[in-house]
Amino acid sequence: MNIAVVASGFLGDTIACTAAASSLHDEFGYQVDFFCKWGQLISPLQCEPRFNSYLYKDSKIGQYILNRKLSRYDRVIKEPFTWSYKEPFTSEIRRLANCNPHSKLDLNLVSNQDLIKKEKLLVSVSKNLYSRNYGRNIDDFISKLGKKFNIRWVGLEVGKETKKGQNVSMEDDLVTMLKSQMFIGPEDGLLSIATALGIPTVYFSEHINHVNSVIKSGNAWMSLGAENINGTNTNKCLSLGCSNHEAVQEILNHYSSIRNS
Repeated sequence: MNIAVVASGFLGDTIACTAAASSLHDEFGYQVDFFCKWGQLISPLQCEPRFNSYLYKDSKIGQYILNRKLSRYDRVIKEPFTWSYKEPFTSEIRRLANCNPHSKLDLNLVSNQDLIKKEKLLVSVSKNLYSRNYGRNIDDFISKLGKKFNIRWVGLEVGKETKKGQNVSMEDDLVTMLKSQMFIGPEDGLLSIATALGIPTVYFSEHINHVNSVIKSGNAWMSLGAENINGTNTNKCLSLGCSNHEAVQEILNHYSSIRNS
């Protein structure tokens, strides 16, 4: 059976949709083609052997061409127009695909991923902290964090929207993340990628709180974030409204726990 999985939402939602593609292959042995609109993801996703990845243009003509292609498949799984927020997105998309609706997410996005060595005290930090700061002084946070860790920035330049980065290679960022002991950032697409790569994460919760305040049903606290996808052993959601000093202390505690595990 030939199956297509189509992701149509934000970058992080697209990563979540890969859970259906990988499970359809793993559980049933189906040939799966994965379609997404984010050009920056296509090259990394082509390292994933369980499904084939293709780019479509997010335009009227692009949708027309995509629909023509989809008509040739035995079955098409589409990202829900509105997620339910009743369970992790990875579980929900698997349920729609009639797969085991577990939440765990794993992807191979770098060809030599297993050969990349971790660097002591290195943390990768998302530049998107500046656009999703929710009143937090990010420069002060980075100053405090930099006294404890070696920081490498990842992601698009500050203020640059994801849709403007479709032709920007993610290869260097992915390698940096894999070398890091932890990934730190807001709840966003890069967090989803770090989670899929199995990198320990620490993330700010203000965006989850914002989403929870505007959705009409469900609970964002139960559906978003790496803790809900790959568990709390290696992933840490920072306390809502914590100070920068408290955030750094929570990060240090999390770093110690994953080093000792």
